Amino acid sequence: MDRRSVLKLLALAGAFFPPLIRKGLCAAEAEAAISLPGAGAEEAQRLGLPADFRFVVPNQWAEVDSSLRARPSPTLRHAGPIDLGGIRILRSTGEIDTGSLDPVTPAIELPASLDGVVLPADEALNLAALNRSFNPFLAGPRGADGKPLIGALTSGGALYEGKTFLPVRYLMQKLVEASGAPIAAMQPLLAALSELVAIRTPAHQFRLAQRLGNRVVFYGETDANGVAVDVGHQQLDQVIIALGEQNLRLIKQMVHFDRPAQGGSPEDIVADAAGGSTHIGGFSAGYGEDGEPMTVKSDWPSTYGSLSDNNKTYNAHLLAIDYSAGVEDEIPAETLRAYYQNADMWDCAAAILVPFTDQDPDPKFRDYMYNPLEVWDQASTRALAASLATLDQKAFLEKHGAFYCAEGQYVVANLGPQEDEKGGTLLKKSRYGETALGKLIDNFIHAPGYGKMSPEERRRHPSIGWQYLVELGSENGGISKAQAAILLATSRHGVALDWIPEYIKGWQAYRPKYKEALIAKPMTVATLAWGLFRLYMPRDTMARAIASDILRAYAQGDDAVKQSVQLLIGGVSPTDPEGQALVAGVAAKAATGLLLGLLSSEEVAASLLAKAGFNEITNDADKEKVLAAYKEFLAILQDADYSTQEALDRALGEADDRLARLTVMRSFYNPVIQQRVPAMSTVMKYAAPPCFGMWAQQPFLAETGCLRYVATAMHVSQKKGPAS
Repeated sequence: MDRRSVLKLLALAGAFFPPLIRKGLCAAEAEAAISLPGAGAEEAQRLGLPADFRFVVPNQWAEVDSSLRARPSPTLRHAGPIDLGGIRILRSTGEIDTGSLDPVTPAIELPASLDGVVLPADEALNLAALNRSFNPFLAGPRGADGKPLIGALTSGGALYEGKTFLPVRYLMQKLVEASGAPIAAMQPLLAALSELVAIRTPAHQFRLAQRLGNRVVFYGETDANGVAVDVGHQQLDQVIIALGEQNLRLIKQMVHFDRPAQGGSPEDIVADAAGGSTHIGGFSAGYGEDGEPMTVKSDWPSTYGSLSDNNKTYNAHLLAIDYSAGVEDEIPAETLRAYYQNADMWDCAAAILVPFTDQDPDPKFRDYMYNPLEVWDQASTRALAASLATLDQKAFLEKHGAFYCAEGQYVVANLGPQEDEKGGTLLKKSRYGETALGKLIDNFIHAPGYGKMSPEERRRHPSIGWQYLVELGSENGGISKAQAAILLATSRHGVALDWIPEYIKGWQAYRPKYKEALIAKPMTVATLAWGLFRLYMPRDTMARAIASDILRAYAQGDDAVKQSVQLLIGGVSPTDPEGQALVAGVAAKAATGLLLGLLSSEEVAASLLAKAGFNEITNDADKEKVLAAYKEFLAILQDADYSTQEALDRALGEADDRLARLTVMRSFYNPVIQQRVPAMSTVMKYAAPPCFGMWAQQPFLAETGCLRYVATAMHVSQKKGPAS
């Protein structure tokens, strides 16, 4: 199917400006139609938008306009802020108060033992190193004054801000076009607006108590003024082991902070589609041969386990898996410890059985972007656990395929706490005793080297059990040397196998927040795209930037510019709170039209639908179903109630649910006959690398609070020295 025919864009619906504004504009002297500059594809691309970008008007802005015009009235007693689609306007000043879309999930409170190990980013990071190796916007783009819009980073924490370049003049041109208003009356203002305005967003920042930011732990080796500084993995180990004592396994979200994570134009951000995040791994605490604590590294592929000198600009957010934050009731500490151990044991089983996607029997799915998520609800979770417990690699790969990196971590974390009256994944002897994995656990426990050791002593000496399993071999209830090598390469041999006590309850007993009792709701392309926009193009921040530029143009402009601004808001002065609130309303429309326009772009839609498996659909009828579902997604957003952010999020959730329920016939590779064959499948659901950070920032996207920020791991060469 030709890309240009993938979607027919939604038509603009209704007038854009409210009647009061339209009246003011139409009062200007009628003139012949004037063609606005920058209306074509080349101009859109030059400004960092898709070539087919089109400004899309939300349907319900007329109602929002009416409410907005009434609410700034000085006769109203209520003095609270006005909420315009999640954009807070201060009634006293008319200014936009940003922050309503900021991350809200509280970070993990760190124990005192990590004081001096984990440090605030501003205190810890070397600005010279950051600007040299991480700042693509040091010299440009530049504003009308010739100065870089971003320039040098002035604080360590600024590294984790998203930087987006908004084409304000172009957006306002498109808004005016959509209004049907006389163009000539607005030309002075349009000419005075900035071509590009930079906004900064908390794209990779998290909620630290009452503020947003990051805290840093270092790894690796460097030379500082001729003195070798070798941190290695030691400080990371301290964090992992300390949080292990709190029953918190860690997710390692790898991010390219040197370029994609920094942001850029809207097209740059959409093209990357991942916020620079391209890998997910995991950490937990185990025990070495000497019985001392050690770090267990969980990764697909296994070679990604260590943060080292090879990862200087490809760094990592550390996120805790907090099962207690995913339920309504308190979970006992002993039960949380059992979930931790259970997840670690499933991780070991998955490591020796399931390869990375580059070894998937289906060549198509050797690209992780197209590898379907195998766990998306309780039924699929338990089905996958049953397949893993057979330890039959051939059967597992035929049914489920290989894991991509993030999928492996998502699967293991979700296998950790599950059990109710219908079944579960807690590795209890009553449930798994007769499986191949159960026999492996039994043989591990009864390794001759353990003698009369207590369960706690066995837990501190797992190498004895693993060595015995190697001696038995895979044909006799043990593991092969190749499987042992995988465990050794990732330090998974630091995990002890043992039965979960029968009295331990699954977290279903504690009222999970998400109806499917998973650590986070899998994303569809709809929520993944919307989450990306919240990272780099939150509407409140964009609206404030656009409003600020309009007010700057008014303050600095001549009489013609001032008249244009006053006409834009119905003759009210923008220096008054009422006028500023109306400017904020115009800016909110411009920001919303940009986001809807990006989602409505055929280029963007084609990319999103391809990631959803559109190209593997085997019949035209099912392709039409997917196209209709995407159009419905756009229609829901265009028709959403933008009066509050909550209303908009509800509309997004509705669209997401409809996409998630859609099933189509897709082709898959049958490794037995070595041919592609059709089979029923849901459209792609995501637990991709960027999802984890989004879940840790915004619990409404996850429908739980299980993912919580710990720290960001940076290479020691970026550490501020004593003289820095």
